[in-house]
Amino acid sequence: ENGRETVRLIQATTAVRAGVLRAESAQRGLLLTGDEQYSQGYLDGLRIAREGLASLRGMVAADPTRESPDRLSGLVDRKFEELDRTVAYMHGGQEEAAIALFASRQGDEIMAAISSETDGLLARQERRLAAYYADVDRSQRRSSHILTGLAAGGLVFGRAVVFPHRVLPLPAGLGEGGLVQKEQGADEGQLSAEIGFLGHQSVD
Repeated sequence: ENGRETVRLIQATTAVRAGVLRAESAQRGLLLTGDEQYSQGYLDGLRIAREGLASLRGMVAADPTRESPDRLSGLVDRKFEELDRTVAYMHGGQEEAAIALFASRQGDEIMAAISSETDGLLARQERRLAAYYADVDRSQRRSSHILTGLAAGGLVFGRAVVFPHRVLPLPAGLGEGGLVQKEQGADEGQLSAEIGFLGHQSVD
């Protein structure tokens, strides 16, 4: 489990919803005012949503245990079909047709489904992230117990254990998994053998 990947999934899911909302807002601005400046906002929203979906698909392809974004992708496609038609009517001078399509509220139903889907995806990813950090916390607690044991034979400073006339570097994996249990009271030679130190460095 990688916490950073889960954060990226949350960010991508949030981007999809934000992009759709931006495009929808621009569509309404175009309908109300006819101002073409809203067309750029619409295109920006489309791009943000598509990029978010592409990120989701890429992460799921790399880790099949992740939840598929296919349902969300289908809803977004339907929403943009509706928005595209409205914008095309406006650009083609068919304002009445655009307004009639907007008034049908079809887009609202699809948007509600998108919000529900993204809410569910976000809630599940946030629970997964919480579980990941809970595991990290437990691992750090185990590391603390091991370091307490190490300190019985020397003082712990950052990433090293200092004995009289010796400095022993801590292994890179300590605190990040693969921890070696250590009984208190072991001598320096036993300590080195148990946690696989590469060697000693003399202290002047």
